[in-house]
Amino acid sequence: MKLSDKYFYGKILLFGEYSIILGSKALSVPYRKVKGKLTFTDLQIESDKSSNQSIRKLFNYIGENGLKQYFQIHKFSDYLDEGLIFDSNIPQGYGVGSSGALVAALYNEFGNPEKQLNNLDLKNLFGKIESFFHGKSSGLDPFLCYTNQPVLINQDKSIEILEDIDIENIDNIKIELIDSETTGKTEPLVNLFLEKCQEPIFKKAIETELIKNTNLAIEYFLNYQLNDFQRALNIITLVEFAYFQEMIPDIIKEIWKSSLDTDNIYIKLCGSGGGGYFLKFEF
Repeated sequence: MKLSDKYFYGKILLFGEYSIILGSKALSVPYRKVKGKLTFTDLQIESDKSSNQSIRKLFNYIGENGLKQYFQIHKFSDYLDEGLIFDSNIPQGYGVGSSGALVAALYNEFGNPEKQLNNLDLKNLFGKIESFFHGKSSGLDPFLCYTNQPVLINQDKSIEILEDIDIENIDNIKIELIDSETTGKTEPLVNLFLEKCQEPIFKKAIETELIKNTNLAIEYFLNYQLNDFQRALNIITLVEFAYFQEMIPDIIKEIWKSSLDTDNIYIKLCGSGGGGYFLKFEF
């Protein structure tokens, strides 16, 4: 049995966290400092056993949810029995695509070649598969991990694969990840967000401030309109700090609160929050 040697990298959702659920744009980029690939082991190590068992549960989920047609299901099953694992240094619960990279790797290896899907259908399929991990998924993370290119989701749900964006080498903007030193779980936080959207004040803030300025921030960022981008980013960070307190660990709240007194440092969520990484922009 032979496996692809291809690595699948992590991702960073720069803009669109939560607001994408209500129709905003979203921009996600590869995070190539972390990666994973499928391999075989004899399953003697506990972490390898856990990885194999997790993939097996996902395999069963695929079968139970009518998705078998998109996979070479017998090959998938045979490789699991031979000790298939996902060898990865992508931290789990950190918002940088651990489950997305796994889904992308599995589809790359076991996807049904007779099922040719366009980008939107592929993203939607990935969303159904990744829902195993998060309860609800847009499919954006595994789609980006699969293409290994920046991805823009437009308000009409259309997908654009962009030229590479090296976030570590953007003139006059320093983008860093801040480690909250704890992990977060996406599903309960997404459920909390949906509950809070039933509150008129909260939903109005999301629709009139967060969505509007997320869309503007993406436009300004891609067109390198720094002054306009900074203004939109400032509103995003203020709205998120005011309305997403449950998604911000205490250690990050202190850093975030201090940044509000500056005119050149902005902190925001990186994915669903709750733990993992947060984004810092410095001008």
